[in-house]
Amino acid sequence: MAMTKEKFMAETNKPVFTMRHYNRIHALIKKQINEHKKDCTLKNGIPVSENDLYFLIGMERLHDELGNMFKKDNPKFKPELWQL
Repeated sequence: MAMTKEKFMAETNKPVFTMRHYNRIHALIKKQINEHKKDCTLKNGIPVSENDLYFLIGMERLHDELGNMFKKDNPKFKPELWQL
């Protein structure tokens, strides 16, 4: 007998992420990065302000860390689809 998602979560107390979750998180981070790049002054594609640079580096680092966590938690996770 197959285990339902609700039963699995009740027994393991572990949230289940699906492709829908991954795609939404990925899109949100990518949108934030792209919108921030539009709002800041760039020179050769690099932000002039250190604050802007640190924000973009931080968002990319957050994205990478989430990808690593998702990969560890879900054997079906496809890191090649997670790339910015």
